[in-house]
Amino acid sequence: MSLFQRTIHFRPFLATALFLGLSLALLSPHPALAQVDWKESSSPAPERFNTDKLQLFTVSPRSSMVYGIDPDTLSIGTDGVVRYVMVARSTQGALNVLFEGIRCSTAEVKIYAQWDNRSAWSATREAEWRPLSALGIAHHSVRLARDGVCDGTTINGNHAQILRDLNRDRIGAPD
Repeated sequence: MSLFQRTIHFRPFLATALFLGLSLALLSPHPALAQVDWKESSSPAPERFNTDKLQLFTVSPRSSMVYGIDPDTLSIGTDGVVRYVMVARSTQGALNVLFEGIRCSTAEVKIYAQWDNRSAWSATREAEWRPLSALGIAHHSVRLARDGVCDGTTINGNHAQILRDLNRDRIGAPD
């Protein structure tokens, strides 16, 4: 096989490798760039939230839980963190309520507090930033980040845009 023939056979492989490499680089934030001079703002849990007017979102079509965020608690901090109260309701009516934040620039989530169902927040003992992952307690955060909160490594516009995109996903936009 001549050098010319080998080059022609190698091109599709090279193009695919280049495309995959660039895709991964664009989707994965560079931790060093995201950490430069970053300081997290104080983030007390909201005094109240409303479970009657949740902005619902789909975590999994097979989930028996209904997930939503209280739109009135959705905030975009000057530190680049989108904070909200997330409610997961079982078919029996049990509630799991979390005050969380998503940091799009580093693809991380933090659970600040959990509602104790007796009208008080309990601060999370080890509140720390964790990578967004489909596994573990914050699997719903992956869907929130992907379907409304983040646009790649940046925040998806403003409060209204985030809610609009979450609603679009819920009413059947293709996955």
